[in-house]
Amino acid sequence: FSVNESGNDQWNRVNIQAALDYEKQVGDHGLTAMLMYHQDVLNVSGNNVPYANQSLMGRFTYNYQSRFYAELGMAYSGSERFPEGSRFGFFPSLSGAWIVSQEDFLENNSTVNFLKTRLSIGLSGNDKFGGSRFAYTQDFYYSGDYRLGLENISNGTITYGQLGNPDITWEKDLKFNMGFEAKLYNKLDVVMDFFFNRRSDVPVNTAAIFPGYIGVIPPFTNIGKVNNRGFELDLRYTDQIGSFQYFVSASGFFAKNKIIEMGEMMRPESYMNRTGHSIGQPLGWEADGFYSPDDFEANGQLKDGIPVSSFAPVKPGDIRYIDQNGDGVIDQNDEIAIGKTWQPEFTYTFNLGGQYKGFDLELFFYGLTNRSVNLNGTYFWGLQNDANLSSNALNRWTPENQQNATFPRLTTLPNENNYRPSTFWMESGNILRLRNIELGYTIPAAWTQEINVENLRVFVNAVNLFTWDKMEMVDAEAYGGYPPLKSLNMGLSVQF
Repeated sequence: FSVNESGNDQWNRVNIQAALDYEKQVGDHGLTAMLMYHQDVLNVSGNNVPYANQSLMGRFTYNYQSRFYAELGMAYSGSERFPEGSRFGFFPSLSGAWIVSQEDFLENNSTVNFLKTRLSIGLSGNDKFGGSRFAYTQDFYYSGDYRLGLENISNGTITYGQLGNPDITWEKDLKFNMGFEAKLYNKLDVVMDFFFNRRSDVPVNTAAIFPGYIGVIPPFTNIGKVNNRGFELDLRYTDQIGSFQYFVSASGFFAKNKIIEMGEMMRPESYMNRTGHSIGQPLGWEADGFYSPDDFEANGQLKDGIPVSSFAPVKPGDIRYIDQNGDGVIDQNDEIAIGKTWQPEFTYTFNLGGQYKGFDLELFFYGLTNRSVNLNGTYFWGLQNDANLSSNALNRWTPENQQNATFPRLTTLPNENNYRPSTFWMESGNILRLRNIELGYTIPAAWTQEINVENLRVFVNAVNLFTWDKMEMVDAEAYGGYPPLKSLNMGLSVQF
């Protein structure tokens, strides 16, 4: 046996957490309180400053007759990422709830069995943002050397890193939530929430705002603002008809954000701005079919009045784009917002099942909507970068297939016009998948008791059995990742 002692790493972490809880009931008034201290210090191997966080948190709750509730919370949190003297931020929250169904006007109501409304507002902080870990400091780096004099003496040089910002501070998120919970007819459960978030003081890399001739990289600055709004809904209905018991449930989550301020550079056209769109909004060119032979003169030049591509010389069968600013040239100034983001705006599920005389059946569906997928890479771009051909060759543009073509003409040469982000390569990423289905049968207890078995059930199930989407070549949900697996299973459950 041999031991390699040439190197080592040593990491250690010290985590401290302590809390005090208080609870008191005085007649109709209930009081609870909590005070907590939390500290976390992570030392990593090498010449690194420890990662450290420290917080003092508290919560005070009051309720009256278990009908009215109010809670005041706070956190005083510090992070080593900010300059000394400005490391701590105060983040309060306030919430309240009213159980309406306990009021006299709803007592013994056969329609509304339970009803609760709630409201909350709070401020949270974030110290995890991009760029330098210590954005408030000024870093310098070695940057090669200069050779001076007849003796060619080497003189090392030091250059500025990104400028430090001594006023960098926490990113803040003001959260507002309003919701209710209800049970109707002793059969239908409803939970509904509406939310609005306003992120402010988002640290933004301002390098895009300032020109390069200033000679340094501008600092991160807390100028970003983003709004986010949406709702969440959960429904569940249960009932019984004779020996048949069944349930149907559904849930949905909608969220849409909007960039209010991001320190955006001045752009030639207003439609090129990222501000006002969602985070991750795709940008590209608006496709307008294919160039046809009628668009060209006999010498191969485009006819007058037809916009010219600045990306590459075009031929019949190449993708044609709309000239957004009308200057007669297709270039970077014709880039617009196209489609939806990769992240879905709306996610939903629904589940249904039933039981009848030992048989049980359950189905679970899962779906994504308001989502776009941009097709790119060698799988779709036939013969580009030594790629093979797939179904992109079957319906390519040819002089004989001009009307029905779904892919541009094939070429082994690089083509900067055809293979760029555009509406041509964008498809709907909406998807509905039967995630799980299971059918089972429980053997009657009178039979299993004779063999000292308390419960015996046989079942068969399937995972990802069916998928509905608008993408033919790849799976809409897993595009760019590992494809989902379809499986069929049979099983036996025995309980003694």
